[in-house]
Parts: sequence; C-alpha cells; structure tokens
Amino acid sequence: VSKKNSQKQRNVSILSCFIGVHDILVLSQLVSSAFYLGYILDFYMLKLIHHIRK
Repeated sequence: VSKKNSQKQRNVSILSCFIGVHDILVLSQLVSSAFYLGYILDFYMLKLIHHIRK
C-alpha cells in the first residue's frame, strides 16, 4: 500500500509542477499582451493628440 501511495504522490507532484509551469506561461502571455496593448494605445493616443493639436 505504501508503495502505491508514494507513486500517487509522485504523480501529484509532477501534475502540480506542470500546472505551475502552465500558470507561468499563461501569466507571461497575459503580461506581454498587456504591454503590447499598452504600446499600441500609447501610439494611437500620441497620434490622436498630434492630430487634435493641428
């Protein structure tokens, strides 16, 4: 029984590690897309302000 339990624990730890990696990937994607959107918004706002000042 103890051998089976240790195998189960190992599987759980591998799974939790995989989930952690997946979370990090998703978070990094969210951060990069947020930066990208912020950059585009800044660019358009600058163009808009420039256009209004003319």
